[in-house]
Amino acid sequence: MKILGFVPAKSNSSRLKDKNMLPINGKPLFINAAENLAKVIPRENIYIDTNDDKYISLAQNNGFNFIKRSLNQTSNSFTGNDLLGWELSQVECDIAIQHLPTMPFLKQSTLQKGLDSVISRYDSVLCHYFDSFYTWTDETPNYNIKSLPNSFELLPTKIEGMGLYIVKSKSFNEHKTRVCGRIFNLKLDHFERVDINYEQDYLFAKSISKSFVS
Repeated sequence: MKILGFVPAKSNSSRLKDKNMLPINGKPLFINAAENLAKVIPRENIYIDTNDDKYISLAQNNGFNFIKRSLNQTSNSFTGNDLLGWELSQVECDIAIQHLPTMPFLKQSTLQKGLDSVISRYDSVLCHYFDSFYTWTDETPNYNIKSLPNSFELLPTKIEGMGLYIVKSKSFNEHKTRVCGRIFNLKLDHFERVDINYEQDYLFAKSISKSFVS
């Protein structure tokens, strides 16, 4: 069974400039993600997917493979499903792991649990966490504002963690989605759910990275 890891790392981020190159504990986010994958699969099975020669050079210097995408594959209209489909068109495998660099605190045990679930019987993994909110629609609360419920009384919202996807290639090719078929639900803890999209997210991640233990 061939298992490959992909780290999407375009250089033209729209919300946070060159965010995949930002360092966490001295390593760019995309190298951090690749090193994370190397805890569960061989380093030579990990591909940095990028449009930038600078990223390619760093990938090679750290012992990782690469695939280079074109500029039109770096726009926001090129979705995560599109991206995985393109990655699988470049290198064949039975199981694909897509680890986005913006979730830097995914644990080895989480990666292994997700991978084991797909190896054993599931088609894909849904990383998620639950949270409860006082939500509003425009100027109208979606709860009784005069009789405030406790947080444990609110209906929890299931939120997809958008930093890790594991899927059988056969299932992806059938459904064309990263989450498909028989889905294994993999819960993320509070550290793992940290996702860097804006500058304040990055500053927050940096502040906790010094004490984070995987």
